Formats: sequence, structure tokens, C-alpha cells
Amino acid sequence: EQIRNYFSNKINISYNDFRISSNQICYFIDNNYKCYLNRINTTIDNYKTLNKFDSYEFDGDNLVVYSYLLTIRDSYDKDYEQGIYMDSKATKKIDALTYYDNELNRTINQETTAKLINRYKDKISKYKTIFVKENNNYVWYSTELLK
Repeated sequence: EQIRNYFSNKINISYNDFRISSNQICYFIDNNYKCYLNRINTTIDNYKTLNKFDSYEFDGDNLVVYSYLLTIRDSYDKDYEQGIYMDSKATKKIDALTYYDNELNRTINQETTAKLINRYKDKISKYKTIFVKENNNYVWYSTELLK
């Protein structure tokens, strides 16, 4: 109800259980969300996910934003190889860490993120995010994976 009041009457709200973080989970109980600390399933992901704005356009009253994403696994993990991955879950490897190690010295900042994204632009995930105009503000409506 509050989401509709603040943002949009057009938003279709689905009442699902969801995770706030890897150790908090929320359940829809008695017409309210109740969140709990899930102490038995606390993990820290051993990778870095980087994203970068690409471009935007207007489609009527909608703002459409395009962005790129890649993931770096730069430390040992028994289940995954080190490398550059095209997806947020770090499951689709596209390159070794040679460029990241030798040219960028394993440094992550705005400049090195741009260099990494530009180097792998044709291989990594690209997203399209739509914001709808409601009450003279743009609010998130949807995000889809383009590639």
C-alpha cells in the first residue's frame, strides 16, 4: 500500500518471501512482513560485481537506462576459477585475470571499473531499466537482462 502511495498506482505488488541480505529473510505473515536473522545460512560472496551506466533515452514519459555488469573472482574458491565473468552470479567465465592483474594492479575504482567494462563490453551482461513518471518523479518500474 505504501509503495503505491509513494510511487505509482500502476505497480503490481507481489507478496513474496524475500531476502534482505544473505543472513536476513522476510516472510509475509498476517498481512505484514516479518523479518528474521537467518543465522544458519550466513555466507560472504567471494567476488566483486561491477556495473557502469551506458546510456539513456526517453520513451514517451518513460526513462530507459542501459547499463553493463561484470563480475571478478579474484581469490581462490574451491567451486570456481579465478577470472572475469559476464554475469552477476559469477558462473559464466569470459577471461582470466591477466588484464586485471597486470594493467590495473587489482585496483577497483571508477576509472578501473570503466576500463574493465569497456574492455569486455561485447561479452558482459547488459541491462535495460525502465523508470516511469509518476507525480513528476521517475520511479523504478522494471529491469531486464538484454544479453
